[in-house]
Amino acid sequence: MRARCCKAMEYLADQGLLLVRAGVGWKPGVVGHTTLETGLDTPAGLAFQTGRPVLSNNLDVERRFRVPKLLVEHGIKRLLNVPVPLSKGRAWGVLAADSPDDGAFDDVDGEFMEGMASLLGVAIQGRLTQQKLEQHAALLRLSHDAIIVWTAAHGIELWSEGATHLYGFTAREALGRSPAKLIEPVYPAQWADVERELKSRGGWEGEVRQSCKDGHEVIVLSRLQLVRGPGREERLLEVNRDISPRKRVEAALRASEERFRTLYEAQQTAHLILSPDLIIENASPAYLEATMKRREELIGKHLFEAFPDNTDDPGATGVRNLRASLNRVLENRAPDRMPVQKYDIRQPSGVFEARWWAPLNVPVFSDEGRVRHIIHQVEDVTAEMIERQKAAEAKAGEARLRELADTIPGLVFETDPEGRNTYVNEQYRAYTGLPLDALLGERWREVVHPDDRGRVAAAWREAAHSSQPLEMEARIRRADGAWRWFMFRVSGIRDDDGRGKKGIGVCIDIDDAKRAQELLRESEQQFRNLAESLPQLTWMADGRGWIYWYNRRWFEYTGTTLEEMQGWGWRAVHHPDYVDGVVERIQRAWNTGEPWEDSFPLRGADGHYRWFLSRALPMKDSEGRVIRWFGTNTDITEKQRLEDLQKTLIHEISHRVKNSLALVSSLLNLQARTLEGTPRKALAEAASRVHSVAGVHDQLSLQENAREVDLGPFIQNLAGAIATSAPRHTTAVEAESGTVSADLAIPIGLLLNELLTNAYKYAYPEDVGGEVRVKGTLTGEDRYRLEVADFGRGLPAGFAFTKAGGSLGSRVITSLATQLNGELTADSTHPGARFTLTFPLRRNGEKSPTR
Repeated sequence: MRARCCKAMEYLADQGLLLVRAGVGWKPGVVGHTTLETGLDTPAGLAFQTGRPVLSNNLDVERRFRVPKLLVEHGIKRLLNVPVPLSKGRAWGVLAADSPDDGAFDDVDGEFMEGMASLLGVAIQGRLTQQKLEQHAALLRLSHDAIIVWTAAHGIELWSEGATHLYGFTAREALGRSPAKLIEPVYPAQWADVERELKSRGGWEGEVRQSCKDGHEVIVLSRLQLVRGPGREERLLEVNRDISPRKRVEAALRASEERFRTLYEAQQTAHLILSPDLIIENASPAYLEATMKRREELIGKHLFEAFPDNTDDPGATGVRNLRASLNRVLENRAPDRMPVQKYDIRQPSGVFEARWWAPLNVPVFSDEGRVRHIIHQVEDVTAEMIERQKAAEAKAGEARLRELADTIPGLVFETDPEGRNTYVNEQYRAYTGLPLDALLGERWREVVHPDDRGRVAAAWREAAHSSQPLEMEARIRRADGAWRWFMFRVSGIRDDDGRGKKGIGVCIDIDDAKRAQELLRESEQQFRNLAESLPQLTWMADGRGWIYWYNRRWFEYTGTTLEEMQGWGWRAVHHPDYVDGVVERIQRAWNTGEPWEDSFPLRGADGHYRWFLSRALPMKDSEGRVIRWFGTNTDITEKQRLEDLQKTLIHEISHRVKNSLALVSSLLNLQARTLEGTPRKALAEAASRVHSVAGVHDQLSLQENAREVDLGPFIQNLAGAIATSAPRHTTAVEAESGTVSADLAIPIGLLLNELLTNAYKYAYPEDVGGEVRVKGTLTGEDRYRLEVADFGRGLPAGFAFTKAGGSLGSRVITSLATQLNGELTADSTHPGARFTLTFPLRRNGEKSPTR
C-alpha cells in the first residue's frame, strides 16, 4: 500500500470523539492522546458514521470533508479510512492508512484494509466479551446465593462465595469435583427426568436436599440452567437458595395449627366453621344456643343469608363489618379480632333481638398453605353492653348534677377516696384561672398554699372515708397570684357496702375576715409595752424559732411560767390532736423565713381548750436575715360563736318575714275566693304579688352581704325559683355579675317576677309549653340591661306600656321601671316578644357599691 503512517482510532461514546489508540509513523505524543472529531465533515467521522470506506488520493483538492489538523501537521497527501466492525452492526472505531508520499490507494488496498479491520474487530470483540465474562463471573462469585457452574466431563468450574458460605467447601476444595459426589443432591424426581426437562426446556426448578461439609443437610430452592458454549459444549449453571429456615418455620406452623385445631375443638366455644366462600360447614352447640338456631337451618347456607342485618334498623352495620373482617383474614392469611359489634339476631318468631358480640375470625390452612376454613368465633357480650349503657346514663345524670353545681356561688369539688379531685365546678376554674385538667387528680395541691396542703389532703381523705362532715381553713391561690383564705366543708359519701366512695365539698371565701385580724409591728420595746395591753396572747422568738418571751396574758390564760414555756415548751398547752401539725408547719416557717399562720386549740389554766388564730411575722436585718419572730394568738372562740349567732338571728328574722308575707298572700287568696269578677281577679293578683315580694325577700336573705347584692347569682336563683311555678315551660337564664344595693335589688326582683309570670301566662297558648329566656348584661361601668324574651305569639297590635287603661301588671312594671330610673322597651321579635330594662346600678347621690 506504500503508506508510511497508519492508526487505529477508538470511539469514545461519552465524549463523541475518536481517540488514536494505536499507530505508527506519528510524532511522539499522538498515540493515546490525540482525538479527532466524528462529524461527517471529517474523513474518519464520515467512515464511522456511514460504515463505508473513505478513500482520498489528493487531499489538496478534496471537497467532501475538511482535513484534520493532525494530517496537515504530518503532511499527509492521501488517506484510506475504514470502520472497525463489532457484533450487532456496531463499530468499535476506524482503521486508517495515511501517506505523505505521492501515489494512489486503489480498490485492492480498500479490500485489504476492510479485511484487516474485520480481523481487528474480531479480536477486539473477543477481548470485550472476555472482560464481560470475567465481570459476570466476579459478580456470580460474590452472590449471596450458592452459584455453581459445572460440566459432566470436568466437574465444577465456578464455585461462588455464597456456595462456600452455604456448604462449607472452599473453591479450592470444590473446583474440578462432581456436585453429585461433593454435595450429594437428592432431587424430588429421578435425575433422568430432570435432565430430560433441561434439554427440552433449557431449565429446571425445584426443592433439593443437599449435604454440607459438616454433615448436616440443607433444603435449597434450586434453579438449573443449561448453557451451551463454543463448540456446543454444555454447561449447567446452578443457583441454589437456602430455604431451610423457611421450611422449618412452615413445619412449625403446621404443627402449631394442628395443636391449635385440637385445642380449639376441645373448647366449648360458640363458633362457626366457614368455607373460604363463607358457606357454613359446621356450628358448635354453644353457637346454636346463643343464636337460637338449629343445625339444619345453618349448614350449607351462606353466612349472610343465615344472619342478615336487622331489616328494622336502617343503620345496621353488622354484615358490612363482618364481611370486611373475613376479607382481611383471606387477604392477610392471619386472625382478625373485631371490636364489639352490634349484630341483631332474628328470633324463631321472626322478630330481631338486639345483641352485641366480640368476634374473632381465624384462618385454618391446608397442607399446601391455602386457607381451607375460617373459624368464626363469637362471645355474647349483650349483658355487659347493657350495663355499660346504664352506666353511661348514670354518668349523664351525674353530668346534669354537675351543671347545677356550676351555678352555686362557691368553689365546689369532688374527690375519690384517696383525696384526688375528680370534679371542680366552673367557679373553681374561674377563681384559679386554670383549666379543668390542671385542677383534677393531685394537681389541686398546686393552688393550695404549701403550708396548708398536708392537712387539707388529710381532711379530704378522712371525709371521703367517713360519713361525718369536716371543716377546715386553707389558702387558695387566685388567678392573679394572690392567696385567699377559704373555709373548706367536706362530706363523705358511702357505697352500698358502707365503704367510702367519694367526698364532696365546697370552699367559701373567708379571706377578708382573716385579714381583719392582722396586727401592726413596731419596735421591740414599743411592741412589748403594747403587747402587754393587747387582748391577744403574744410572744417573741429568736431567728431560729426559740421562744424567749410571752406577754402576761399568755401566762394568765395557760397558768404556766416562762421556764415551762420557753423554747419548745409551748407544745405542752397544745391539744394532742393538733400539736404535731402545728410543729410541722411552724418549723417550716422557721426554716423558710416566711410568715406563719395557723388555727388550733390551746388549753387554759382551767383545763378547757379554746380556739386561737395564731400568726408570726419575721423581723429581718438589712441583709434580709431573720433576727426575731413576733407572734400572736387571738382567741376566736367567742367571735365564731357571735358570727354563728348573728347568722342564726338573720335567718330567723328572714324566715318570720317570709312566713308573714306568705300568710298575707294566703288571706288575700281566701278573700278572693268569696268574690267574683274584677274584685276576685284584683285580690288574686295582689296575693300573687305579695307572694313575689316574699320570693324576692327570700333570695335576698340568702346573700352573704345584707347591704349589697350581686345581680348575677341573684337573677339566676330568683328566675329559677319563679320557673318552678310554670313547669311546662323551659326557662334559660344567663346573668353577668353587677353589684347593687339591697334597696335596688327589691324592685329589680319584682319587675323580673312580673315579666316572667306574664311570659308564662300570655306568650304561649294555654297548656302549651315554650322557652323563656332571661339575660342580664353589664353594659358599662354603672349600667345594667335586663332582658326577658319568649318565642310565642308576640305582642298584640298597638301594644304600649303608657297606653291608657293598661292592665295592673303593665302599670306595676312601668312603676318599677320608673323607680329604678330605667329605660323600658318592648319589641316583637317574630316569633315572640322581648322586654328590655336598662337601669343604673346606683341612684343619684348613692356611692358605688363594693364590687
